[in-house]
Amino acid sequence: MEITTASSKAKRSATATLAPLWQHLSPKAKTKVRPTAAVGVTLAASASLPALVPGGASPEPSKSNASCSSPQAWQTAQLGSGSSVAAVRRLRASASSTQVRTGSAATSDNQSAQCMPCATDMRPAELETCPICLDDLSGRSLGVCLGSNGGRACQHYFHFDCLRRVEGARCPQCRVRFHKRAQLPSIVDDQESWYSHVSSDGKEALSMREVATALKAMLLLSPDDVDELVEASWDSWTQGEDLLGPECLQELVAEVAEHIPAPMKCNGCVSPQSATEEASAKLEDGHTRSGVVCSCGQVHVRRGDRVRRGPVPSEVDDGEIIPGHLGTIVHIGEGQESVTIKWDRSAEEKVHNYIWPDPDALVLAPALFGDVAEDVVRLQNETNLSAMAAEALLRRAGFDEYDAATLYAANSDEVWSEDKLRRPPKLYHRVRILPDKLLVQQWFDSVRPCQCANARCSGGVQWSSRADKHLGREGCVLKLDGADDTVLVETRGPCQCQIWYPRLALEQVYDPDLDEKPEFTTSDRVECKMSSGWEKGVVNEVLWRGTERDGPCPYSVKLDNGSDILVPNVSLIRRVQIA
Repeated sequence: MEITTASSKAKRSATATLAPLWQHLSPKAKTKVRPTAAVGVTLAASASLPALVPGGASPEPSKSNASCSSPQAWQTAQLGSGSSVAAVRRLRASASSTQVRTGSAATSDNQSAQCMPCATDMRPAELETCPICLDDLSGRSLGVCLGSNGGRACQHYFHFDCLRRVEGARCPQCRVRFHKRAQLPSIVDDQESWYSHVSSDGKEALSMREVATALKAMLLLSPDDVDELVEASWDSWTQGEDLLGPECLQELVAEVAEHIPAPMKCNGCVSPQSATEEASAKLEDGHTRSGVVCSCGQVHVRRGDRVRRGPVPSEVDDGEIIPGHLGTIVHIGEGQESVTIKWDRSAEEKVHNYIWPDPDALVLAPALFGDVAEDVVRLQNETNLSAMAAEALLRRAGFDEYDAATLYAANSDEVWSEDKLRRPPKLYHRVRILPDKLLVQQWFDSVRPCQCANARCSGGVQWSSRADKHLGREGCVLKLDGADDTVLVETRGPCQCQIWYPRLALEQVYDPDLDEKPEFTTSDRVECKMSSGWEKGVVNEVLWRGTERDGPCPYSVKLDNGSDILVPNVSLIRRVQIA
């Protein structure tokens, strides 16, 4: 964890990291920087009690979200164009016959349902490919780029999963700015939505080129075969008109339906152990999440980690909490022998204290940062609300799922909008980054581009793999930027990364520190725990006074050696010990 002092902040641009070939990411993104302070401190976390270490202040992170404090080093490669892409495609085509022969021999009877990339023996040799991963487009959910008006920003198609991995808000093929990544609806099940997603700029009729481009991405036909089909059938589909109107889709669907592949389940691409591996994976500090037995032999606990109520009853619950409920660790007792949990479904200010650890997960089981209650997910599917807003709507409906959906349907725009159901973040207060990847990504894409005159600026806050990695975690608000409605957050827990997010991606959370009164006043003589031991100094400022906060830490202290430091935790400061 790194805490630094700073006098001012400004914006600058930086080059975003490019992912490997199959994860094409965008090049640049705007940055926000704060100048280095004359004197600062770094908080080094330890297994027992963290210590304050003198050091220089570090700049704020770029909005491209450079890599966080992880031991992993990511290799980068830029996606080629022209002959390099063609060469990859030739290699894939040359290997297809071998894949067909070996694949059919190795497939067992119970593996007949495969995803389309696996079932190479079922597909024509030449199909339209995804520009990002170079796999065949057909047979998987397709994604398109939409503009600010809801119409197509460009005419390119991608696998939706690949498009969601693209950093920034520009088409990876033509670099046009988009404002939303959308999944192409089914032409069979939802013809009206399919039509609007294929149409350029919301036009009332489709051209031959628009239809041919869409069908090449959808059908199990080579591009040449699609061109021949469209040219031969165009007059019949359009009833002699130049353009295809929405009333003509029925005949088109009837003719191409036999060439539309059904989505298939992959038995070999995704490991069934993935969820278990994620739960036991090491985080940035080298240890596993709270409640999981780490490779070091200990069961760690961090404030802000998520937990799930286990199956064994406990008198602590008072009958209010039931197995499966999700909550957050908001306080850790002395010696890590107990934890305080704020359950998502408990009363607004009510918390519960439990004995820790619970390695068998009988009462407290570890949960992932992205875990969401099942009834919340169902309500989200009906309302398109975030997990936080859907939880708030359920609370107002007495946690009755049907009543919540009815309330939203009756007053969706007037009362139950995303903004009105949410608690906005406050400066220097604790927040949670929403776990809803798709919504957060959409909010990133819709952030107003930067209006500065800097030629090197790439356009403002942009989605990145780093922003994705920290979804669901807690942090502290360091800055609010009203110009583009974004917030700078410093994460808390296994890493202390500073990242810019759209305001809607953050929710203020319960914080027991708001109820505490400051123990020290200005000019009090104190000792602060540094890496070299306890050092004496004087309190310069009291920055936290209950709900009023003037800084990211409770106190600023001037040590006797002349150093100015910020004290991030009350456990790191005490009154001067009298011998």
